[in-house]
Amino acid sequence: VRVLGLGETHDAAAAAEAEAVARAGGHVVVLGGSRRATALVADVCAASRPADATADCVAEEGPAATLIFPEATPLGARLPKALGRRLARRLEKRGASVLALNQVRHIGAA
Repeated sequence: VRVLGLGETHDAAAAAEAEAVARAGGHVVVLGGSRRATALVADVCAASRPADATADCVAEEGPAATLIFPEATPLGARLPKALGRRLARRLEKRGASVLALNQVRHIGAA
């Protein structure tokens, strides 16, 4: 488990590392439903697809990224619910798992 903070001075490095994990077949979990978190999940999913794949494809191995956030929809505080649901569906079509109304309380070994 590696935890990287977005919104800090190393945003570009964290995004590059997340995309590298996806390209290598790994899974990335992003916490939060902000614009930055949503964009990172979309970028990670794009990085995990082969270059000749269409935009709307899901990896056979499962999702490349999971977005977890406490609101009902991504960008829930900024978008109308209908638009937020549409954004969530688009992320899912691109290979993300979207977990709304969830919070992470512990990260580490069980």
